Amino acid sequence: LLQEAVSNILDNAIKYTPLRIADMCSSNDGEESVSFVRQRNIARTATKRKRKESPEIKVTLTANEPPLSAGATLYIEDNGPGIPKSERDRVFERGYRNEAVHSLPGSGLGLGISKEIINHMGGIIDILEEGPSKMGGTTVRVIVFRDPEQTNI
Repeated sequence: LLQEAVSNILDNAIKYTPLRIADMCSSNDGEESVSFVRQRNIARTATKRKRKESPEIKVTLTANEPPLSAGATLYIEDNGPGIPKSERDRVFERGYRNEAVHSLPGSGLGLGISKEIINHMGGIIDILEEGPSKMGGTTVRVIVFRDPEQTNI
């Protein structure tokens, strides 16, 4: 089950962070029009303001440190557009999709399913303002415990 939860989180990071910049040109209003190839080779066009760094996704796995009980913490970070603070709880609701992503493939179920799995395992999933790598996009944190009955949170 943990593999499915993490797979859903990674799938979102891949979908909403461009994988390969194929074409870049400047428009008259100073914005950059970026065409990129996303997961499953679906071509999309996005407009990004003054964002020239290469798209990145980073996965970090660390052992839990006190005050957390024994287990592991997983960070999945990207340098994509991020999730507004006001929507960070809502993205875990089944079927919820932000207006900005309605044109992209997806059903809004992935993070909701991940949250149910992690909660069932006695773990925690949340979205942080910033992750350990400070990439500037979205950071999803998953905390799992060796013994979910004895968690220190």
